[in-house]
Amino acid sequence: MNIKSFLGAKAYFLLVKNEYAANQKILFQVKYNMSFMDQTITNLSKFLYLNSDVTAIMYAKNEDMIEVSSHLTKVVSSVTSAIPYIHSVGIYNRNLDQTYSSGFPLFFKDQMLYEFINSDQALPKLKPIFRDIKKLVNGVTEPEYVFLFYIRNSG
Repeated sequence: MNIKSFLGAKAYFLLVKNEYAANQKILFQVKYNMSFMDQTITNLSKFLYLNSDVTAIMYAKNEDMIEVSSHLTKVVSSVTSAIPYIHSVGIYNRNLDQTYSSGFPLFFKDQMLYEFINSDQALPKLKPIFRDIKKLVNGVTEPEYVFLFYIRNSG
């Protein structure tokens, strides 16, 4: 092995070592971000599940749109001001078989949710589900990719 080959191999080794270190830093940052997001969603879920405004919408026996709108506005403003990457909040009322949503039309009919309700599958709790929720922009349907987390009571 001549000196040029040795120096070339040494330079290549150093390059690979530096690239590996940079990739490790990126992976550690991704891991930290995922852990942070997971903890944030867990805390948010607890907050929402115990929130009186969510409870009022979730368990209402009669539909009062003024009340629903008022409660949903309070929930959304408190959530989105604290966690700006939350896209929307949806609440399903089993008594009225109705879903109320922010970020969509108020009476957004979430086909995926209704398919889960009508099947024998259990809704995954606090597990991210990757979805394309499709949005209408200037008359054209465009994809919008989000992670969805279901929070529900066990009853």
